[in-house]
Amino acid sequence: MKKAQLSSNNKNNISNFFNFLKFTANSLGQKSKKSFSSMLNHLIDEYQKEGLVTPEEKLMFKNITNFSDKKVNTIMTPRADIISVKYSSNLEEVKKIINEDGHTRLPVFKNNNEEIIGFIHTKDMARYLCQENKIFNIDNILRKILFIPGSMKLPDVLLRMRISRVHMAIVLDEFGGIDGLVTIENIVEEIIGDIEDEHDIIENDSFFTIKKIDDYTFQFGGRVDINKAQDLLKTNIININEPDNYQTIGGFILYYFNRIPEIGEKIEKFNLNFRIIDSNNRVVKLIEVKKSNIDN
Repeated sequence: MKKAQLSSNNKNNISNFFNFLKFTANSLGQKSKKSFSSMLNHLIDEYQKEGLVTPEEKLMFKNITNFSDKKVNTIMTPRADIISVKYSSNLEEVKKIINEDGHTRLPVFKNNNEEIIGFIHTKDMARYLCQENKIFNIDNILRKILFIPGSMKLPDVLLRMRISRVHMAIVLDEFGGIDGLVTIENIVEEIIGDIEDEHDIIENDSFFTIKKIDDYTFQFGGRVDINKAQDLLKTNIININEPDNYQTIGGFILYYFNRIPEIGEKIEKFNLNFRIIDSNNRVVKLIEVKKSNIDN
């Protein structure tokens, strides 16, 4: 039987319908909300089976159902990975960082990495690249940057960015220290998937590796989101009594080892075997996860 095709008008109707369902879910209690979200995800699966939504639309709808509950510290670039520019840098130093890094926005710090005073956008550098004798002054291209708590929900961050027209924010920990960085692209990607622009550098980042070995075994980079790993493993690996102790698979490993494990070390939790494939004295880079009821 030929699958039904979704007209533009029907797509709008379904989109409005999901917006209504999401609004309803947000008005429910936490327990009811989880049941509602499960029902909604099942409904999305059925829509795809009937040909009413494409796989891309299905992914987007599912992302939307989880969007309002996500905290910004679950999607931020960790502090250790932030590439920044020193306020006193000269033109050649800034150009070198831009060429090596590839990002369009770079935070600027003054005396130390904790003292972020703004950010620069690469398009503002054009005036200095076109005029060789123009005196470089970073103050002339310094833009305002936002500071937000890590507990802020993504819709609130997005709204604040839109109102302020500032598309980069420093994420703060509970003590006011820098925890990470987030851009408006990071937030939008949570709904529509990865965005690649003309400035993106395409590379295989092992920290975010997701590799399926077989039906029972996966390899995860240390910074893979714990919820994404849980969905792929089809089992709960989040401690319901202490749900905020880790946001990544690497954080899960550190929490249960209570230290940075060495390569080859193993641990069994939630009927899963975890083996460290790659780590150093600072972070866990790559983990193998296998269902423990499967023979090695």
